[in-house]
Amino acid sequence: MITNRYTLRRTEVNAIDAAMLREVEQRSMGDSDYSVDEVLALLRRPEQYAYLAVSGDESAAVGFVSCIETPTGNGVTRLEIDMLGVVPEHRRRGLALALVTRAMDDAVQRGVRRFRGIVAVDNDASRRVFRRAGFAESPDLYQLVTYDVLGLSPVPFLPWRWSLYTLTEGGGTSPAGGAPFRATGPGREVHQLQAAGGATVALA
Repeated sequence: MITNRYTLRRTEVNAIDAAMLREVEQRSMGDSDYSVDEVLALLRRPEQYAYLAVSGDESAAVGFVSCIETPTGNGVTRLEIDMLGVVPEHRRRGLALALVTRAMDDAVQRGVRRFRGIVAVDNDASRRVFRRAGFAESPDLYQLVTYDVLGLSPVPFLPWRWSLYTLTEGGGTSPAGGAPFRATGPGREVHQLQAAGGATVALA
């Protein structure tokens, strides 16, 4: 149950909230090794939305949800809810559901109508929260993979409204010139990176 002991609010783009977000993630999940500066850089991104559940005296965050708006490829924006955590001593009080609901309500006000939650198959608590928030589980399972890209200027996220597609047929010519890239089915896909205006900037 949510009481006046807690306040739900969107994170502000400052070092204090970045530190609070990092601390509550470490206490509730411990999945991220981001520094405060890296968290602050994420909060500055226009597609990034994060919310905190803070104690009544605003002294500490006890829960959080982190979301990102992503294009679906057909001009529709979707809210991806990819991190959700509540510190152990404040669980079973409705905070997780309240955080997800707040993030979704704010997104609806921005015009978002599609939502997706990213949940590990063995995380029964989060699965229950998302079901209560109105989500339906997909029968398909997805393997989340992190790539380390070595280059002159590696970045952790695509620029705003850039898109990465995997083509199993068709293809195109690289902007750098040379022979065309052609997909010939599973195992021989072409990865296409498009800028915000739809121009192809890379093929692999």
